[in-house]
Amino acid sequence: MKIETYITKLKNLLTESRFTHSVGAMQTMAELADIYSLDRQKAETIGLLHDAAKDLSKEVIDRIIKEGKIRIQHNCEMDYDNYLHGPVGAYLIQKEFEITDQEIIDAIYVHTFCDCDRNFNNPLSWCLRISDLIEPNRDWTKMGWMDVGVKELRKVALQGHMKEAALIHLNLVIKLFKTNTVTIHPNIYRCIDELSSNLLYLP
Repeated sequence: MKIETYITKLKNLLTESRFTHSVGAMQTMAELADIYSLDRQKAETIGLLHDAAKDLSKEVIDRIIKEGKIRIQHNCEMDYDNYLHGPVGAYLIQKEFEITDQEIIDAIYVHTFCDCDRNFNNPLSWCLRISDLIEPNRDWTKMGWMDVGVKELRKVALQGHMKEAALIHLNLVIKLFKTNTVTIHPNIYRCIDELSSNLLYLP
């Protein structure tokens, strides 16, 4: 399928605001793909489809979890909005959008920090996490500190410093989740430790 076909199908799955966010993520992924020498078509597909499962009904979500044999590895992953929609979305895009490319599937699966064995630190996966926050259609102005942080994140990411951008992203997510009383996934802390200790290489 081509991006245009994905867009048509995606409109039927998402609310208008979520679709607008997804298009913004697609555009940002294209920008980052050029900077980090990544496959642009893959990047755009990942950005566009990353939230494909976000607006599903509970009935459909429960069916996909069972049908896709999706494992809950940490209790916090029961939080669908913040975590589980990544794995569910990875299964959905295979069934509904006929996606077979493992990098695309895994980037969507792990963008919510689930399952660190699935291309977890692939540059495409990190570009998606970053794009999710910095895409131009997200308005952070009502949360001043987040707005400042996202602007810094965008600047650093577009300068080609993925490792620095990843650390900024992780710390913003932790503060945002704590502000909203969301349980922090242990893989988020793991990423900070590995990046800070140079155990994980990112450009």
